Amino acid sequence: RQYGFLLLNQQANASKKALIQKAVKYLQLMVVQARRQQKANENDANNQNKNISIDPKTWVKLGHFHLLLEDYRKALSAYQMFYKTQAENHWQDTTFLYGIGLVYFHFNAFQW
Repeated sequence: RQYGFLLLNQQANASKKALIQKAVKYLQLMVVQARRQQKANENDANNQNKNISIDPKTWVKLGHFHLLLEDYRKALSAYQMFYKTQAENHWQDTTFLYGIGLVYFHFNAFQW
């Protein structure tokens, strides 16, 4: 374990890694579909104010999954999307702070 989470590159954790990769693909597909639907609603002349929104916690989950896969750039991107959607009260979400702290530690970026 590294920083309290699994090392998925070990052979014993191959099935868990495959499961997390499926979860990442699913969440990314969800985000893409929501964005496509949002753009289609913007272009639709008969727009009935169907506002599609992505739960901000989805970005934190996606960031955590990328952390587990040790893909720190994508984890940082997901955490930044959460920060962008929750700019006023992001500091109240301890799971977000933990995850972004690990990413900053990886990149040796200790300034907040």
